[in-house]
Amino acid sequence: MRPCGITEWIMASDEELRAELDRLRAENEALKRPRGQTSLKVTERGALSVYGFGRFPVTLYREQWEKLLNMSDEIRLFIKDNDECLNKTKSVPSPAPPLDVYPRETDMSTPNTQFWRTGRRR
Repeated sequence: MRPCGITEWIMASDEELRAELDRLRAENEALKRPRGQTSLKVTERGALSVYGFGRFPVTLYREQWEKLLNMSDEIRLFIKDNDECLNKTKSVPSPAPPLDVYPRETDMSTPNTQFWRTGRRR
């Protein structure tokens, strides 16, 4: 009895399996890039993704990239003016305060206190 959708069994030879394995290994090596190297890609939906800044790509549509690039002088000035407040990627963030500084009588599951735990409102 054959599984649903399979009309015939096809067995690949050892040579074909080895060739496919070699092809996949070469493809994996080509996809790996050294840390700090960036790359660009057009997504299926037509957006531009920049890879290499972190775990996830930075993806924006053309108009968004153009708007951001037009703000480059303003962004550079803002970074310069706020340099002492901005973290560098290599720096270690300051540790969170001990839990006992939070009010004990406050229910931590309410929306107003979620900000304390996560740094952002939910």
